[in-house]
Amino acid sequence: MVLMTLAPSPLARLLTVALLACGLAPAAARAEGLFHNSSASLLYGTNFHDASVGNDPPGGKLLTVTLENFTEFPLGDSFFFLDLTNGDYGEGPADDYRMYGEWNPRLSLSKISGRSFALGPLKDVLLTYEHNRGSSGFVSNNYGLGLDFRVPHVAVLTLNTYLRNDNFSPPTLQLTFVWYAPFITGPLRWTFGGFADLFRIRGAPEGQGGWDLMTQPQLLLDVGALAGLSPERVKVGTEWYLHRSGLGLRSAPQAMLRLAY
Repeated sequence: MVLMTLAPSPLARLLTVALLACGLAPAAARAEGLFHNSSASLLYGTNFHDASVGNDPPGGKLLTVTLENFTEFPLGDSFFFLDLTNGDYGEGPADDYRMYGEWNPRLSLSKISGRSFALGPLKDVLLTYEHNRGSSGFVSNNYGLGLDFRVPHVAVLTLNTYLRNDNFSPPTLQLTFVWYAPFITGPLRWTFGGFADLFRIRGAPEGQGGWDLMTQPQLLLDVGALAGLSPERVKVGTEWYLHRSGLGLRSAPQAMLRLAY
């Protein structure tokens, strides 16, 4: 019923793209012998009071389903995620469900040119683009360069630098950090990962501008491996929602279940 209600919207089309990406991209990557990963996560938090980005349902309770896909292709990689949230916003059944998605394809300069851009801990330089879209009407198209780093004990460490162009504020510089670090304590397999977006808000009302930081670190335990399943398949843990803006700091820990396939 929810998808039927949202069917004419661009976000419903984005959901269709997400499902296709999570289903078709892995098959294409397997055919090329490249890495891919798709997952679905369920998150629940009770302290969401962040009106600046619309995460402010009555009572602060927010249930989120996240679809993700990361796929390497011969000249680079692509990351896509879509959040579907149910916050009982009190504005009618059609508004109880909201969506927000991002698509981030990147082209490797090393793979395009056939020449290595590695230097010390720097592994590669990439041309990067990011498209963001939310059911609130928010749209952002960001263009820039990505830097991939090689660091011991860290599987992924990336810095993407963007010229951010969204429809709510003037263009500005955005820095996006992404990290993913697996580690083991005794028989337990853990992962610590997440992202951090940092940009300066321009043209905002007095007292609401300045630096904006959004980060959502995740600490997850691989319970699937404990049960004898393949590693990285079933994880439980927490994702911490942290948003620092001109309106102050908003913090919301969430319980999380992640299924990869």
